[in-house]
Amino acid sequence: MKKQNSILVLCVAVALFFFASNVLAKEDESRVREVEALGQVRLDDDSDTDDTDDLDELEVEIELEDLEDELDDDSDDSNEDGDDDSKGRGEEHRSEVAEAVEKLLYIADRNGGIGEEIRKIAREQASSSDDVVEAIEKVEKRSKFKIFLIGTDYKNLGAIRSELVEMEARIAGLGREVEKLIPFEQETVRAEIVALETERERLQKFIEDNEDSFSLFGWVARLLTN
Repeated sequence: MKKQNSILVLCVAVALFFFASNVLAKEDESRVREVEALGQVRLDDDSDTDDTDDLDELEVEIELEDLEDELDDDSDDSNEDGDDDSKGRGEEHRSEVAEAVEKLLYIADRNGGIGEEIRKIAREQASSSDDVVEAIEKVEKRSKFKIFLIGTDYKNLGAIRSELVEMEARIAGLGREVEKLIPFEQETVRAEIVALETERERLQKFIEDNEDSFSLFGWVARLLTN
């Protein structure tokens, strides 16, 4: 009986997959037709003008091609939202890290050999920032349909999680170096340690929020394994 229920659940999941795929394909086809119709109307209007409007017709054709290319590029990510949020979150991370790195490098430059380890840590943190931003944006740009079907972007979430480990090691390294500085500089470095710890907590929450997303295949897999 349990095996029959599992087979039934799997069949329902496959049926939902094909239904959702068909709906998505029809939506994309409808969007392309609307764009083509718009382009044809604009071209018909231009045909009534004299030959000096050839440039306008060319611009319309280019615009139409660009729109169709955009639709093609978005076919796997239809109905997606949150692009602005993903860019904002990624750029927020870049900004927070850049500010901390700038202040750490300032302290390092004031201390010569003593600040060499701080300089090394700061540069490593700056170097990893672009990779983290790219991973954040890829996670956020995955379409809702794709998330519903197969789940979130675990590959890039894993990359962010790896950065959390490296970030923790750098923060610990700064904590060891801060005692070698004069009181004023210690205060500055400790403030940047707090800023990096806060940013690390935000990244951790970002991972947890995205891992909690529901997926059809994940739900079926849990049913089958149970």
